[in-house]
Amino acid sequence: MKKKSLFIAIFISMFFVALGNNSIKTQAAEKTASQKYVDRMGSGWNLGNSFDGFDTGGDLGEESWGNPIVTRELIQAVKAKGFDSIRLPFTTEMRIDENNVIDSEFLDRYEKVVNYALEEDLLIMVNVHHDSWSWLANWNGDTEAEEFKKFNNIWEQLAERFKDYDDRVMFESINEPQFYGVDDAVAIERLTALNQSFYNIIRNSDGNNADRMLVLPTLLTDNAQNRLDALQQHILSLEDPNLIATIHYYSEWVYSANVGITRFDEILWDEVTSRTSMISVFDRVHETFTQNGIGVVIGEYGLLGYDKGDDVNQLGETLKYIEMLNHYAQEKGFNTMLWDNGQHLNRYTYEWNNPLFGEMIEVSMHTRSAYATGLNTTFLGNKTEDEQVGIELTLNGQELVAIYLEERELVRGTDYFYEDGSIILSQSFLDEITQQYEENYTGVVAALQLSFTNGADWHQYLVKSETPVMSEASGEKTTGLSIPTEFNGNQLEKVVSKDQDGAIASHNDWWDYLENGFEFYQNPAEGSIFLTSSYLNVLSDGVYSLHFTFYNGETVEYRLLVDGDSVSGIQLTEGEDLEQPVNPEEPINPEEPTVPIEPVQPVEPEDSVDPEEPVEIVKPEVPVEIEPDKIDNVIEIEPSKTKEQVSEKEKQETLPNAGSKTIWISYLGLGFLIAGIGVFSLNFFKKL
Repeated sequence: MKKKSLFIAIFISMFFVALGNNSIKTQAAEKTASQKYVDRMGSGWNLGNSFDGFDTGGDLGEESWGNPIVTRELIQAVKAKGFDSIRLPFTTEMRIDENNVIDSEFLDRYEKVVNYALEEDLLIMVNVHHDSWSWLANWNGDTEAEEFKKFNNIWEQLAERFKDYDDRVMFESINEPQFYGVDDAVAIERLTALNQSFYNIIRNSDGNNADRMLVLPTLLTDNAQNRLDALQQHILSLEDPNLIATIHYYSEWVYSANVGITRFDEILWDEVTSRTSMISVFDRVHETFTQNGIGVVIGEYGLLGYDKGDDVNQLGETLKYIEMLNHYAQEKGFNTMLWDNGQHLNRYTYEWNNPLFGEMIEVSMHTRSAYATGLNTTFLGNKTEDEQVGIELTLNGQELVAIYLEERELVRGTDYFYEDGSIILSQSFLDEITQQYEENYTGVVAALQLSFTNGADWHQYLVKSETPVMSEASGEKTTGLSIPTEFNGNQLEKVVSKDQDGAIASHNDWWDYLENGFEFYQNPAEGSIFLTSSYLNVLSDGVYSLHFTFYNGETVEYRLLVDGDSVSGIQLTEGEDLEQPVNPEEPINPEEPTVPIEPVQPVEPEDSVDPEEPVEIVKPEVPVEIEPDKIDNVIEIEPSKTKEQVSEKEKQETLPNAGSKTIWISYLGLGFLIAGIGVFSLNFFKKL
């Protein structure tokens, strides 16, 4: 009888364990209101440098920074590209009077575009934008100060203007909040006060604002753990399900701005790459917010090099970055919103300026894509006759279906061989494509299009190349130095500059490489490499050695002589090789950088009139703590740190464990309950 009673007691206990486990899993899977809203947002797009642009020399409204008037057709194109949400940055600078009343004509025009978006059934984020640095950053924390009153007055007007709009309209308190001259603790305290005031204004206003979705940023919309934690604690304290957390993501600065790091999977320091850094950041954001029931929006993402030119970031590596970012954000339950100030979606033709970029953006909203594990360029220049030419693939769940050369489909087993994600091009095919050109030709000999079972096509370029040759050059520090260069099928990848003592000579003397698009740029079509005055003005009188590395692995050593304002240069001969730089270690306690630069002019039809030269405001994640001014050239600052630098050990030590603690406490309580039931059952059956 005792054995039977014991069996029954164990059975009852196991039943409750199973019931408890199922209950916990159901609770974990249940999404909150803000997380469901984020799901509805899908993938998003920023209408950058339109309503947020302003010109203190004479306000031109949404055309202030060179973009055209926003049309209904543009918003329709955004929807047609597959976006489900749109962020509409709005700046009151130049559009608000001494009584803090926003210009009604400008606000009417902004509201009209909000209605364009609603007609396309887009979810809309109303966002107060460059006010964050143009005047609000001067706030001293006093609630009686003019900045605080102005911020409140702006949101009182916006709350009134949009109070009767449905839940597709959400409000974001402030873009990239920052405060000059104070440490993180004080800055976070001030941001919390602003977010709280914003919250109170909206929730106490009329119409649908009582439960409208509100978006709150971290300090600088940055992902430093202390900043994430501060916002998490504030949101949880409000006990409001209709609150979303937002950060911005522009990857590691040295990769994003191309400071000699050109490849998405290139080692930065230790074992960290831009890919692993992204994973670490998104994991921490997920654990801080998502696991605590808070929806997350990546309110801006992109790469900083695009603000300097379309050729600063290597295109194939950019496509990998886009693919991974959208995939991993979706896996973590985040919404992503592409930052576009006119450099991506053409504001005149409503098509992508770079079709391959656009295709990857659109496809990544729904599925993964395959790509070459290495560069999207295969160099043929140094190949021996018995050496095979191969293309390794990262498939991401896809399978290779076909390879095309223009309209021709290549024949597997004849033109190429394929096994386990590895393509080998046949010697007969290589002979065929190279023999079409003269023997001394250098450049692209074939553009292959790889198609897969799903996802974007991958374009792989076969290039015949030889060693680059750089000629003598002379110029002035104040105007820059143009070096005549025979690229011979190559493109320049990175440059190292050192003085006579072997010390780095650069704006970024904590890092080995010069910054592409700021300290140098290249023009293969014109045959030149240009060293900018921003770089040359750092150099004192003396001799400097420059180490140029090209994408095919070729290197050129070059010597500069600086004498006053005069600069001259010559290529070094063999035997004078400089020490090849190694991957630097992570900088120790440097400051976070920012690189304010001018916006890329949108592409216009030939018969259009050039708009006034716009002024670009900071698009990186961490602005410099000085009051920005109108800038005609890149501001010369000295950034001294890249961004997301959290090791796995640091991650484990600093991540909040609220979610896991809650589950363990639930299990502990359940254990006591089960034990009690077991004892009760034994006693009960003993009496039987």
